[in-house]
Amino acid sequence: IENAVSYSKKVGYFPKNATRSSTVAHEFGHYLSYVALLNHYNQSRMNYVRTVDSGTLYKISEDFNDGKKQLMNL
Repeated sequence: IENAVSYSKKVGYFPKNATRSSTVAHEFGHYLSYVALLNHYNQSRMNYVRTVDSGTLYKISEDFNDGKKQLMNL
């Protein structure tokens, strides 16, 4: 991970002050966003999706990719 962070800083993908810890914290933020979306759509898990739940999975994926902020107000 150190090499990945170093290279990403060098090419401008990460900020110059990025560390391994900041990268992990950033990715953890993605996970928390996903959990918030699961809660918003009253889903406990989405690792096995039945056909009836596929529309919800699509909404969660779409919202996650869009980075919608309104869920922070829940």
